[in-house]
Amino acid sequence: MAQVEVRDRVIWTRHIHGDPALVRRLDAMAAGQSIQMKTGGKEGTWVKMRDRPNGSPTPGLRPVGPVSEYWRRLFAKRRGALVDLNVPPSIDEPTGAPIYYPDPAKRQAALKAILELAKRGWRSEEPYGSRDELYDDILARHD
Repeated sequence: MAQVEVRDRVIWTRHIHGDPALVRRLDAMAAGQSIQMKTGGKEGTWVKMRDRPNGSPTPGLRPVGPVSEYWRRLFAKRRGALVDLNVPPSIDEPTGAPIYYPDPAKRQAALKAILELAKRGWRSEEPYGSRDELYDDILARHD
């Protein structure tokens, strides 16, 4: 688990400890890009700071919205303290076991089983529509 030192009114990535991959991820963000983070138990939006005048990236994130007041109070009362820092994984980061079969024979068997479903009557006669329409249709059937 990552922790961050409360050293300023913003979070500087050099003050994040325990998760080098997270530091690299935050440093790689574009200026102005936002991320949801939970700092010291309070979840909120943080925005990557503007690039420096010479064009190099600023390695810091500033709080936005309600978490801004929380972080300001935390800085005033607990300056120098370490607090937990939790960031949800990115959609392109692996979060667990792969969803494919590494064994080619098992992969082929799984594909064959899926294709066999059409022979058992599993087919779509219409386009699916949007996700919201699909969920509304499912909920209407169960009411």
